[in-house]
Amino acid sequence: MEVVVGFRWLASLFVFCATLVQASPDRPFPQELTYGSAAIRPTTFTQAEQNQHVRTFYDYWKAEYLVPAGTNAQGQVLYRVAFGEGSTATVSEGQGYGMIITALMAGYDPEAKVLFDGLWRFSRAYPSGIDSRLMSWKVDNGQIVGGNASAFDGDADIAYGLLLASAQWGVGGEIDYAAAADSVLAGVLASTIGPDSRLPMLGDWVNPNGATHSQYTPRSSDFMPGHFAAFARHSGDGVWNSVNEASEAVMNSIQNQSGSRLLPDFIIDCNAAENCRAAPPNFLEDENDGDYYYNAGRAPWRIGLDAIINDDNGSAQIALRMLNFFVSASGSDPYGIAAGYKLNGDPIGNYFTSFFVAPIAVAAMLDSSRQAFLNAMYNSIYRRQGGYYEDSVNLLSLLVLTGNFWDPTLDTGPAACRDGVDNDDDGLIDHPDDPGCQSGEDRDETDPPPPACNDGQDNDGDGDTDFPDDAGCNNAVDNDEYNPPAPACSDGLDNDGDALVDYPDDPGCSSSEDNGEIDSQGLQLTFTRTSEWNDGYCSDVEIYNPGSEPIDWVIDFEIDEIVYDIWNATYQQSGRLVTAEGVSWNNYVHPQSTRKFGFCAEQDATPASCNDGRDNDGDGLIDYPDDPGCDSAGDEDEYNAPPPACADNEDNDGDGLTDYPDDPGCENVDDNDEYHEPEPEPGLLQRLLGRLFG
Repeated sequence: MEVVVGFRWLASLFVFCATLVQASPDRPFPQELTYGSAAIRPTTFTQAEQNQHVRTFYDYWKAEYLVPAGTNAQGQVLYRVAFGEGSTATVSEGQGYGMIITALMAGYDPEAKVLFDGLWRFSRAYPSGIDSRLMSWKVDNGQIVGGNASAFDGDADIAYGLLLASAQWGVGGEIDYAAAADSVLAGVLASTIGPDSRLPMLGDWVNPNGATHSQYTPRSSDFMPGHFAAFARHSGDGVWNSVNEASEAVMNSIQNQSGSRLLPDFIIDCNAAENCRAAPPNFLEDENDGDYYYNAGRAPWRIGLDAIINDDNGSAQIALRMLNFFVSASGSDPYGIAAGYKLNGDPIGNYFTSFFVAPIAVAAMLDSSRQAFLNAMYNSIYRRQGGYYEDSVNLLSLLVLTGNFWDPTLDTGPAACRDGVDNDDDGLIDHPDDPGCQSGEDRDETDPPPPACNDGQDNDGDGDTDFPDDAGCNNAVDNDEYNPPAPACSDGLDNDGDALVDYPDDPGCSSSEDNGEIDSQGLQLTFTRTSEWNDGYCSDVEIYNPGSEPIDWVIDFEIDEIVYDIWNATYQQSGRLVTAEGVSWNNYVHPQSTRKFGFCAEQDATPASCNDGRDNDGDGLIDYPDDPGCDSAGDEDEYNAPPPACADNEDNDGDGLTDYPDDPGCENVDDNDEYHEPEPEPGLLQRLLGRLFG
C-alpha cells in the first residue's frame, strides 16, 4: 500500500510540475463566441452562468472518465478516456472526444495540455495494425481487442483535436501538433475515404470494393462536415471538399426517402447517391442498424455545428429537417424525445437520455422560431449525467450551446479592433480611435497603406508610376497598378483545356476581346493546380454553366501526363486526350452555377487496369467501356463480377430449385440471394395456440 501511495504522489507531482511549465493557451476557456447572425443561443441563463455549467460538467466528466494509463516506452505519462469507474476499456472514439474537450477547456483546467498530450500518446501506443498512422479502435486492459483496425470517427476527432492543440499551444513543445495532424489526416485519407465514392468508410479494415462493407456503405455519424471543412482549410487539399459534397448528397437522398427526414445509423448501396438506402438489421452492430439510433443520434450535432461555424446552408437544411421532426414528435417537450426512432417516425426506446436531446439542441440553434424549445432542451441537459457516451456527447454539445466551441482553422478570437491592444504599435487602440480599424469586428488594426496608384512606387515594373501616368491606374485610389491582362481569347493560353487557343481557332471565342473560352457544350472551365511535384500534379477543375439550361456535362481536355486518380468524375484517357464525365450526384451543372472535380496525373504513372490497353482478365475484351468488368477507366480490376445468385445456374440454397423465376427466394435475375424462408405449415399457428391455451 505504501508503494502505491508513493507512486500516486509522484505521478501527481509530475503532472503539477509539467503544468507549471506548459505554454499558455492562445484561446483560453471561456471564448464566449458570437456565432453567425442566424444562430441563436439559450437565453434562460446568462453567459457567465452558462460558462459555469460547462466548468461544472467538465469537472464531473474529467473525474469520471479521464484516467491515467501508465507511461510509454519513453517514460511519458499516458491518459485514456474510460467507460467509467473501474473500466479497463477505451475506444478511439473516446480518445478523440477527450482530445477535443481538453483542448477547448485549456485556460480553465491548468492540466489541459498534460492531459491532451497523454491522450495523444496513448493513441500512438496502440496503432492500427493496418494503417499505423491511425489508432486501433479498442483497447482493453492494455491489449488491443476486437480486431486490430481503425474506426473512422475516432481518428477524425483525433486529427481535429490535434489542430485545436496547434492553435491553442502553438509549436516548440515536445509534440508538433500540426505535423501530427498531417500524419493522421494522411492515414484517414489513404485508408478510410472511399477512393471512388469519396465517402467515409467504417475503418481501415474495409475493402473499398467489398461485398458487404465497402466505400458505398457509410455510417451516418461519420458525416462530419465541420471537420472536413477544417481539414480542407488546414491542408489545402480540395479532396476534403469532395468528401463533404459526397456526404451531403447521400444525406439529402436518404432524407428524401423518409417522411421523418431522419438518418439511419448505417447506409448501403451508395454507388450512386439516389440508390442509397438504410442498412438492414445487424448490418454491423445490432437490429437497429437501419434506424435513427445510437450512431445517427450524433448527426444533428455534427451537421448543425457545420452550419453554425461555417454558415453552410446545405448542412443547415439537413439539420433543420431533422429538427422539425423532433418538434412534431415531442410536442416541443424535450422529455417527449424518445431514445431512437424508426425511419417511419415510430419511437424505439421509451426513456429520456441527454444523448438524443443534446444534439437536437445544437440543431435548434439554427431556427430562431424554436427559442423556447432550445431553452427547454438546454435546461434538461446541462446537469444531466448518464454514461461515458451520453456525457461526452452532452459536454461537446454544451460547448457549442454556450458559445465555447471554436474551429482551429478560423480566426475566432477577439477582433484586433476591440481587444484593448495596440496591435500595430501606432499608439492608437481599437475602433474608432485607430484609423486602421473599419469597425470593432475588424481583425487587422494596421493602418492601410496608400493605394498602389498613389504611393509613389512603380508597382508593376512598367516604368510608369501612379495615376494618371500608369495606364493600369483608373484613378488615384485604384489599388492595382498592373495593366489589365489580355482577354482569355487573345492571351496565348488554352484556358478551357480543349487544345485550341484564342480567337479564331477556339470555337468558344466570339472575338479576340472575349474573356471566356467556352467548350462545345457552352461550359467555361477553370483548371487550378492544388499541388505539384517533379513529374506530376493534382488539379481542381471548375465547370461553370453561363447558360439558361442545365447541362449533363462531359468535357475533353489534353495533358501530357497520365491520370492516375480522379474524384467527383469518371474518365477515359487516350494518349493526351482525357474525357471526364460527372458522377450521379454532380453530373448536371445548373444555369449560372458551377460543379467541381479533380484529378492527379504523373509522367510515369501506371494506367489503371481498365485503361492500359491490355486484356488483364483474359476474356478477350479490353478496357472501359468494352470490358464489362470495368466500371470506369480508373477501375483497377478488369475481372468480370460473378453473376448474381439468381442467374448463375446454381442451386445456391440447396432447395432443388435454381435461379429466377424457378426459385421462390429470387425476386429477379439481379437478386444475389436465393435463400427464402419456408412457408409455415397450414394450421401451425392454430395448433400452437391450441397447445398454449387449450
